[in-house]
Parts: sequence; structure tokens; C-alpha cells
Amino acid sequence: MGLESSPQHIDDLDEDWPLAGDPHTEGDDHIRNLKAVLKIVFPGTGGNGFAIPITATEAELNFVGGATSNIQDQIDALDTALVGVLMAPSGTKMAFFQATAPTGWTQDPSNDDAILRVVDGLGGGTGGTLAVSTAHTHDFTDDGHSLTAAENGPHTHGGVPEEIGDTDRGTNGSLFSLDGAGSTDSSGSGDAHAHSGTTDAGLVPKYIDIIICSKDA
Repeated sequence: MGLESSPQHIDDLDEDWPLAGDPHTEGDDHIRNLKAVLKIVFPGTGGNGFAIPITATEAELNFVGGATSNIQDQIDALDTALVGVLMAPSGTKMAFFQATAPTGWTQDPSNDDAILRVVDGLGGGTGGTLAVSTAHTHDFTDDGHSLTAAENGPHTHGGVPEEIGDTDRGTNGSLFSLDGAGSTDSSGSGDAHAHSGTTDAGLVPKYIDIIICSKDA
């Protein structure tokens, strides 16, 4: 006689039973075992077996292969992680290299025509006054300076004899005294002077246009 006793799982069923010589009256016992196992293995929501047809194909059911925990629980955990990383909290500000704010964000125009600065402390600050797209020219004049004797380069002055009148001719008949204290003509005022200059063109740094947007609620 081949008949399972209270089978609970499919592998409790023996595909070789019933045996060829088993009484026909045991056929109903085999059918009951099959029904009981099906309800246990596929209980459905109410515990009495599936209440609706399973329409997934064999290939679709095989997609769950390798799952080690409840798939919905895994999806919920992933959704929570994405909210913290990609779905930024309301009020979060980010830079976007595009023409308009993406869906779910609103452009913040409070900082216009400004460059970006990376800091190693707290972010979110602003500063400076010059707009990026404005051409900047640089005119300057340095401080005046009077040269001192020590700042003059090395130079010499040739001796110049002192001219004398006819009544003072020397014994050698010269019109000049050989030992006279003559000097060269004076030139220059020694006043302070300065240097000025200007750039030949306005400076406009190369830039790209980004927008700052705040995450909507």
C-alpha cells in the first residue's frame, strides 16, 4: 500500500504512489492529500489557497530568483535611501547647468552674475562686489618719489677751470686760473615723479551660466 500520511509539502508526495496493486478505494485519499498540500504550499491571503489566478509567466516568476528577503521590504528601503540622496529635502539648494529649473525645483535669483568659490568651512556664504560679466579695466598711478644721492648711479664730473678777467692773467698768459674752483652747469629739479598706466583691454573671465534652484515642498 502506498499512501502518504498527512503530507505538508510537495516533496512529501511520492510520485510513484498509488501502486498498481493498491485498492481503488484509496484513490480518494490520494486526491485529498494533493488538495491539502496545494492549500498549505499556496495558502493565498485567506490561508485557503490562491483566490485569484496567477498570471505571471514562468520567466517572470524566475525574476525573483536569488531574493534573500521580502522584495517589497527591499524596495521600501531603497526608496527611503533615494529620498535622502536624490529626492532632496524641501529647501535644499543646488546648481544646475541648464536653462530652467527642473520639475520639483524653483529657481533662486538672489545671487546673480557671481562666480563659485570652494571653501573648507561652512558653505552658503556670499561676498564680493564686482559682477563676473562686467569688463574690468585697471588704471593706476604709483606714489611719487624723489631720488636721493644714494639712488643715483655712479658718475663723474670733469674739472672746469675758472675764467678770469684780462687784468688777472697769469704769468703764463692763460685766461683761466689753473687752480680755480670752477663747476658744471646745474640741471634738473629733484622733484618727485610718478608712473601711471592702463590695460589695453577690459578683462572678462570665461564663464558658463548655471542657475541655483531650491527644492519645492
